[in-house]
Amino acid sequence: MAGGLWHGRMPIWAVYALAVCAPLLTLGLRSALSVDFGERPLLILFMAPIGVVALLGGLWPGVLATALCALGINLQAIPPEGSLAIVAGHDLLQWLALIFTGLLVSVLSERHLRARRVLAESESSYRILFESMNEGLCVLELVRDASGTPVDYRILDVNPAYERILGVKRTEVLGRRVVEAFGLAEPPNLHAFVAMLQRGRPVSFDTHVPGLDKHFRVSAFPMRDEVFGVVFQDVTQRRLSEVALYASERRYRELFDRAPIPLCSVDAQGRVLNVNQRFVLAFGCSLEDIPTLEQWWGFVCPDEERRQEASQALLDDMRGSAPAGVAAPRMYLLAGRDRKPREYLVTAIATGDGFVATFSDISERLRAEEALRRSELTFRTVADFTYDWEYWRGVDGRMIWASPSCERVCGYTAAEFMSDSDLVFRIIHPDDKARYHCHLEDHAYPGRELCTMDLRIITRSGETIWVNHKCVSIVREDGEPLGRRVCNTDITDRKRMELALADARDVAEASNRAKGEFLANMSHEIRTPLNGMLGMLQLLQGDPASEDRQEYVDMALGAGRRLLGLLNDILDFSSMEAGRLALHLAPLRLDVVFETVENIFRLACAPKGLGLSFRVWPGTPEVLLGDEARIRQILFNLVGNAVKFTPSGEVRVEAWSAPHPREPRSVMLYLSVCDTGIGIPDGQVDHVFRRFTQSDASFARKYEGAGLGLAIVKRLADLMGGEIVVDTEVGRGTSIHLRLVLELPEEFASTSPEARTASKAVAGPLRLLLVEDEEVGRLAIRTMLTRMGHMAVTAENGLEAVRAFAEGNFDCVLMDIQMPELDGVEATQRIRAIQNTGTKPWTPVIALTAYAMAGDRERFLAAGMDGYLSKPVQEGELASILSSLPVRG
Repeated sequence: MAGGLWHGRMPIWAVYALAVCAPLLTLGLRSALSVDFGERPLLILFMAPIGVVALLGGLWPGVLATALCALGINLQAIPPEGSLAIVAGHDLLQWLALIFTGLLVSVLSERHLRARRVLAESESSYRILFESMNEGLCVLELVRDASGTPVDYRILDVNPAYERILGVKRTEVLGRRVVEAFGLAEPPNLHAFVAMLQRGRPVSFDTHVPGLDKHFRVSAFPMRDEVFGVVFQDVTQRRLSEVALYASERRYRELFDRAPIPLCSVDAQGRVLNVNQRFVLAFGCSLEDIPTLEQWWGFVCPDEERRQEASQALLDDMRGSAPAGVAAPRMYLLAGRDRKPREYLVTAIATGDGFVATFSDISERLRAEEALRRSELTFRTVADFTYDWEYWRGVDGRMIWASPSCERVCGYTAAEFMSDSDLVFRIIHPDDKARYHCHLEDHAYPGRELCTMDLRIITRSGETIWVNHKCVSIVREDGEPLGRRVCNTDITDRKRMELALADARDVAEASNRAKGEFLANMSHEIRTPLNGMLGMLQLLQGDPASEDRQEYVDMALGAGRRLLGLLNDILDFSSMEAGRLALHLAPLRLDVVFETVENIFRLACAPKGLGLSFRVWPGTPEVLLGDEARIRQILFNLVGNAVKFTPSGEVRVEAWSAPHPREPRSVMLYLSVCDTGIGIPDGQVDHVFRRFTQSDASFARKYEGAGLGLAIVKRLADLMGGEIVVDTEVGRGTSIHLRLVLELPEEFASTSPEARTASKAVAGPLRLLLVEDEEVGRLAIRTMLTRMGHMAVTAENGLEAVRAFAEGNFDCVLMDIQMPELDGVEATQRIRAIQNTGTKPWTPVIALTAYAMAGDRERFLAAGMDGYLSKPVQEGELASILSSLPVRG
């Protein structure tokens, strides 16, 4: 768009607004003044807005203002008013003159504005170039004294590169003379600049300014009058590099000429450029004698065939050195000044204009190396390929030689042993050092027999290995001692096998003893209750109507329960040994646990007249978070032992708590079981906490037991983060104090014992489905259920159970797990599938199984069962789990 978007400081839209408003204001002013001027048009007034708008906006705003002024005059000032018609010729002439003048002013203003824009753009480009130049640029003005003689020049303008190169700021030098701005004795290059102004032509030259200690490349050009511009580059580093290069070339020349080995400089075409003094002395030919390499080969290699081969090899080396800078050295057989062939090691080094060849005479060195190689060959062949670690120590204790195989044996290199003679002593195992030093003293003199011993050393990696150490003192032919010759053979594998066999023998013997004791003890513990149970059953079989039948039954049940308890202890301890026993945390009430234990052992204390008391001290939290079954098991074992080993007196069980020192949500629960029994001998306290052990292991022992009770207590206490303390005295009693770490529950709705008892009350007879594949077990459980008042329908396998469930309605299913045709888990899943169809109401399924290991309960519950009873089924446990079931109305 003509005029652009900005003219001066007024935006284009403001200019167009002014082009509209100014003519309107002028029309209003003309109307106000027309009466005073006799109604004359006063057309000159309208040139003012047209000129202002044209100057500000250029052509098109001026044309717009001219058109608006002409239209307004025609309508308002030129008769007839209110019409575009012009009657009078003079009015038409004035009106056309106004239009012509307005257009002329607009055109001229547009050209003026364009010229201003071009000038501004040119100035901007110059300023950008001025500011972005890497070379320093300054505008200077010549300064003359009173007589008109040039004495200095003044700085009018500088660019940023000027500031960077000279290290000054623009504001510090503008308007100042060069001498005073930089503290110079005289202005630099004044005569050159004066001559340039006189000739009126640009000049270029190199200069050095001592006051600034810099070298510059300067280009100067005249601008106007005595003002001129100067462009300069700082070439100080280049000049210093040139000086350094010259010095380097001079040193190179001196080094080349005075080098202690022959040197020859050759260009790319094979022309010899230079040779040094050592080259002339070595080969007897100067630069004038060998203008080319081909002629030089005629001097040093008379054999034409070998000369061509060697010449081509040297040329290949020279050309091959160009990429890497230096070619690999190659050995040549060359004739010297005396015409005798000698071995030279020739290296080609690439240079800028060719190559430099160096010649090293290695004849003597090769002969010396060959002699040394032959002298060491035999020794190295034996030493380097020996498998054992061997060394030779001198009489002064320093290492004379060590075989390389030492690194394979101990991890230390032969060089380390050679540099550190005490390293051999430091790597001896501490337990073997005394024996090692003793053998050194015994075999310190020549003539002794070969010493051999097994000892341990510590390798570099910290590993302990065994070596068979053999050493002997050696002497020279004249009897002078030469030191000690040693051979160390790695026998670690053999020693480990011997030690492993010894350990295995000890373990096997201990295991055999433990197995014998365990089998003897288990045989006694299992046969004793079996003997009682089978004996009572035989009494019942022989005399079923005996009056003592109930006593026989009670004894048989007691023996069976004792056998079941032994089996449970073995299974629990097996789970603990395998690490599979997990704690099941749930809220528990300590008073309820104490009540359960007290009810069980109250009857056992009655025949002995033992006092049995349980007390929970005030301050103990009413509800704790822990595994109630495992805490009850701990108390069963501790209280059971106390009752068993206390012939008279009392058994006290107490509990109290203390805050945990580090965990605010936990407490330390202390359980104490004290009795007035027989006590434990001091030497047997730790022994009784081991598995399958008792303080009395003789055949005449008075008290029965498998030796697992306290071992289980110890393992359960460890699992709960606790510990056990035993205070005992033989004949006075035993106190066992147990500390457990339990958590405090977030919240727990306590329920009174009465409420819990009420919740277990049987609401009425139940219709039960009993699934059991073993006939005797099925008969026993069905009889128990009938005696409880329930009705039981039986099934022998899972398929019968599914069919019976589909055909009838039951309050509960007692499901065996291991059965033929269809196991209990699959049968339960099919029953649940029937219930999911909506044709049957929800019915609880209770697992009835001999699987009693840790984790079995969780596995059966995860399979969809609602409860768990382990075999052999106890009538009390069966009644308890049935009483908790909801009864359908």
